[in-house]
Amino acid sequence: MKAGHPLFVQETTADGLRPTRCLVVGLPRLHSSKQAFRSAFSGRYPLWLFLFMALIFWRLFLTPEYSMLTYPDSSKQTYPWFQYLAHALHQGAIPFWDPYSDGGRSFIGEGQAGVFYPINLLMSAMPLNSKGHLPVLLLEGFVVLHYFLASYLMYRLALLFNLPPFCALLAGVAYAYSGTVGVQAFAQINIFYGMAWAPAVFLFFLKAVRSLPLRWQILHANLSGLSLGLCFLAGHHQPFFYTGVALLLSAGALWFRASTGTHGEVGFRIPRKRTLLVTGLIAVFTFCYIAPQALPSLEYSRHAYRWLSQGPVPAMERMPYSWVSGAGSLGAGGFISLLFPYLYPSTAPYLGILPLLLAVLSLRDFRRRSPVKWAWVVAAVFLLLSMGQWSPLHGLFYLVVPGSDKCREAQRALQIFGLAMSLLVGFGARTFFGPMRKADRRWFWLGIRYLLRLSFVLTLVVFAGYFYSSKVLFRPVDYDGLFLVLALLLVCTGLLACRYYSILGRKGLRTAVLVILLFDFTSLLTPHIKLKSDFGKDGNLEPLQSYPHDDVVEFLQHCPAPFRVSIGDSLYPANSGEVYRIETINSYGATRMIRTHDFLSADEGAGGPVASLLNVKYIISKRDLSFPSVFERNGVQVYENTNSLPRAWLVQEVEGVPSNRDILAQIHRDSFNPLEKAFIEGMTETDFRGPKSERSPRGTGQGLGKAAIRYRRLGPNRFVVEVNPDSRAFLVVSECWYPGWRATISGKGRELYRTNGLLMGLWVNPGDGEVEFLYWPSHFTAGLVLLNLALSGLLLASIRCLLKQQRSVKTDGRKNGG
Repeated sequence: MKAGHPLFVQETTADGLRPTRCLVVGLPRLHSSKQAFRSAFSGRYPLWLFLFMALIFWRLFLTPEYSMLTYPDSSKQTYPWFQYLAHALHQGAIPFWDPYSDGGRSFIGEGQAGVFYPINLLMSAMPLNSKGHLPVLLLEGFVVLHYFLASYLMYRLALLFNLPPFCALLAGVAYAYSGTVGVQAFAQINIFYGMAWAPAVFLFFLKAVRSLPLRWQILHANLSGLSLGLCFLAGHHQPFFYTGVALLLSAGALWFRASTGTHGEVGFRIPRKRTLLVTGLIAVFTFCYIAPQALPSLEYSRHAYRWLSQGPVPAMERMPYSWVSGAGSLGAGGFISLLFPYLYPSTAPYLGILPLLLAVLSLRDFRRRSPVKWAWVVAAVFLLLSMGQWSPLHGLFYLVVPGSDKCREAQRALQIFGLAMSLLVGFGARTFFGPMRKADRRWFWLGIRYLLRLSFVLTLVVFAGYFYSSKVLFRPVDYDGLFLVLALLLVCTGLLACRYYSILGRKGLRTAVLVILLFDFTSLLTPHIKLKSDFGKDGNLEPLQSYPHDDVVEFLQHCPAPFRVSIGDSLYPANSGEVYRIETINSYGATRMIRTHDFLSADEGAGGPVASLLNVKYIISKRDLSFPSVFERNGVQVYENTNSLPRAWLVQEVEGVPSNRDILAQIHRDSFNPLEKAFIEGMTETDFRGPKSERSPRGTGQGLGKAAIRYRRLGPNRFVVEVNPDSRAFLVVSECWYPGWRATISGKGRELYRTNGLLMGLWVNPGDGEVEFLYWPSHFTAGLVLLNLALSGLLLASIRCLLKQQRSVKTDGRKNGG
């Protein structure tokens, strides 16, 4: 083919693309630099996206009566985690360790906290209110801004396929506010945050594979890896996992299509080597970006339970298919929610009535445009995956794809279904607003006919059900959602008719489309924005009322530390300690340390041997307990556990025990006195008695005398114990043992032992003085090195591309001037 051929692409773009003699695989052609800048950075369409967001969520910010953080995971997990993260950052430390729950646990290991998600760090660095907390309105503001982020990134992705800006805007709106993505923000914020970045992964992937200069391939591959990394760092692995799988499928499609022809499409032929190179670079950069979180989480998973409907199971254990496929599957009934979002109790694949219609219009280009074909195939694949046990494809996916057993809710695959369908909305909108040719008129006429028939049938069914329930059975019924769908179907039919008969002009059609979408998605999301005054109704757990700063909390905050609290009878949320900054043995999360759960579960009642070992001095309960009550308000009693042990003490005898089960049995014996004896798991007498010159007879601390012990917490990851025994002794510290804790005395390391199954212990000598304990996660240093390498690569690639682009502009200017 010669350069003058009409199918030959001539322009040189800012992204470094050069003319090529090959037809492609259906990837879209890039705009010129000027066109790309106008379409991507024009203020009009991003402003429309921002205004759309503001109109949907106006009631959150113009009136104090509503809240969106009322669901269990938002109120019980996300809210206290954000408060603790903000408190630690304002103390000048990143919280690797959480001393306020479970007697101390790894905060960085629980990946759902999103410690390293940049937007969480930015939010947590904001000024605190008078109570030392992040304002709830600020938390909600950052959640709402992710709607704009998701819609804008999808808008940019759609622009890459040469869609008109308004059609790309509709794709962005459909993605951010649909049932698969938008509703998720209320139930699980970290999953929603991860979903918001998925379009950017494909945006930069496509730019990378279409770039000829290596520097542009590296830059865009780095940005794609960064976007995929943010899907993970946001706090949940499932958006990261499904986006990664979709990316690999897309790379495989490019590999396959590279040698099968193009069916007459214009674009760039993608060599297989480039596809492999870009995909490999994205994988490397992604790992570098997630390493600071992923490496500690992998270590934590070896020591933790995860919770399924069947109960706690070890996090590293491969889940049986019956557990993975049954929980959270869409099921055959879920297809109803494509039209009726709230008839099915699970996550709805609701795209919106008008967006669904526009997506169907994209079928007109199914054979002619590979991006449309790719989007329909991806949508079908991930819709089938979301069906779980109802789909053989999901079973094959479980057998073939590593890590699929960790995605126990199959319906999470709907995220990629929503992304692909939203892209199809943009293609369908181009058909809707494009010139009306003869073939198009046939499509529109068929759409009007079938929509009218569907609307008529559904109207008869809904009205028959309404009158039967209300007039025959005399039951109160709520058919508002069904009537709304019927109204939207009729309005969309009228919109098609207006387009068919050219009743409305282009501006009128655009205005009508935006009004319909605003009405549709407002009705979809508004039920999840609840009145604060309805606290306690229908699971409304509005945070400010869930965490009251009452007299009981005031009393505990003024008690002399250190001590821990056991919250009984669900009087306060399990993660209250992170909000009130009171150390507890309670927690509410996706995971829990195996030892902590097993040992605490062995206590038969409040103030048992394990709780006493964990320095539980106060017990909050409404029941009558055998301990003395030290405070009471409104029937809530604060009892003092008279068996509570101090935060640190010295023992006279140390004994090695084969396993933690043997230790648990020893702890619950009446004859066991923890102030005199400690157990070290798996150690022999020679192992724990130290050097021969320093051994005490039979490992006994002799002459402990009146050794005073003082405990001071210096931050979330650091505390010191001041001790000065008369002779060599064994110091037991009531802090949960975990890899990464280090003890130093006068700057020299001292070996830590897992003591009494849960705690930490070490040998101390006369004159040691202050023992400093510091938690630094294992492999975290390596993760920081990898992160810095990826960021350095991004910076260098950006500078190199910018310099090359400036030189190219200067050269072109000289040529034009000459």
